[in-house]
Amino acid sequence: MDQDSDFESVDEQDEGVDLTDADLREYERIGASAFKRIDGDDERKYKISPSKKDKIQSIVDKIDRYDSMDEFIDESIDNTIDFWLHPESMKDMANRMWPSFTKEMKDEIKKNAPFFYNTMEQNTQVHNKIAIMVKQIRDDKRPTLSKEEFSVPEKIVLTSAYSLIHQSYNRFFPLKILVTSLRLMIEKNNTRWIAYDEFSREGLDISLEFSNKLKKIKDEGKNPKRNIRISTGLPISHTAIYDEDMKQLVKNLQEKSEKDEMSRQRFFDCFIGPKETTLLRLIDAAEPEGTTVFSGALNETGLVHIRNNNGKLEITLSEHGFEFSSYDNPIINGIKIIDSDNGEIRFPENVEGIIEKKIFSNEERKFIMNKIIPKFKLEKIIIENILQKIKNEHEVNTVTLDEVIINTVIKWRTENEERARDEKLDEKNKDNYRIATMGRLAEIGEVEWDIKEGKSSYSIST
Repeated sequence: MDQDSDFESVDEQDEGVDLTDADLREYERIGASAFKRIDGDDERKYKISPSKKDKIQSIVDKIDRYDSMDEFIDESIDNTIDFWLHPESMKDMANRMWPSFTKEMKDEIKKNAPFFYNTMEQNTQVHNKIAIMVKQIRDDKRPTLSKEEFSVPEKIVLTSAYSLIHQSYNRFFPLKILVTSLRLMIEKNNTRWIAYDEFSREGLDISLEFSNKLKKIKDEGKNPKRNIRISTGLPISHTAIYDEDMKQLVKNLQEKSEKDEMSRQRFFDCFIGPKETTLLRLIDAAEPEGTTVFSGALNETGLVHIRNNNGKLEITLSEHGFEFSSYDNPIINGIKIIDSDNGEIRFPENVEGIIEKKIFSNEERKFIMNKIIPKFKLEKIIIENILQKIKNEHEVNTVTLDEVIINTVIKWRTENEERARDEKLDEKNKDNYRIATMGRLAEIGEVEWDIKEGKSSYSIST
């Protein structure tokens, strides 16, 4: 038999024995090792049909996991025994087998059991993208890029921004992660333009890893207050990526799957932008070409340029995006790599062992205030009015802030009726405007956000 298998086909003439009930009981008692090849007359054999032999051989030829039919058959028997006798080992079996599954197998599982698919993908991957990012930053001794390389190219998608930063772009830290990731991809590939779909996958993956690992630290523990939660804005995952206890994954699988997918899609749409096929359709429909504003915080803030290169979208940093990515960040640059291969890291901590609350450096804060926010005309005015109100009164509550926002929006609508109508700006959305704006201001250190007994108050940051 080919591959020196211990198993015979029915058309071979060597004498063999069929497994009787007694044989099966004995097999179960002594284990699969008794059926491995041994020299001499005591070798156990059973017959397999030519069709099964051909199917097994086709798997061996296709899957790198197996070097021979013997290996396939041995593992198959071992797995079946564990399936029936040791169901507690099925988790380990699945994790062990998953990396060898074909794309077709995974696609089918993803279609029919998305939560299980996401769980297995997360559990069997090495989550070391953050460690790689930090190492690449530290290894980059010489600046290989300059702002001049990121001047405005021709035929880009975005030409202007909305009047107000959308409330879904509720934090700036995800943007810092994404522009840093894009800059490193540009440096690594030694090319200015990166395929949009490639960057989208990388950006989503590393943002998800940041989210999961941030939630493991004290300030990101169970139900932290939203004013100190650094992972706000990042995609969420209910999969136990870094937790060996898988029992928690059993409960409400479908619900968790839907939440995970919705979170990923929300992050994709809000911060990265539409899917490539969607964006291409929007570009083709835009009249005149290049005058339509497309969603996605990266694009709207002017940190990137996107172009259509013969039917394929490409993305690169803008001059401002390159500048923002180049500033050291207290969180990212403060990460300590414990085990690069396995992705074990430690975020910067204070003397109490709690992650530092300063998310942005002074340079980054100034950049955001001076070069991102002014792109959004109404946002800039609202922030100026809010900060002035807080300075005058030292500390304000949400009621006071709502009055500032309402009055500012009403005045803006009066002076910019057509634009306000097109952008659906309405003072009735004051709560959403306040929550998003104050969350961002607290994040960059412009204001102190305190929550006592469920009520928020704000003061100028010291």
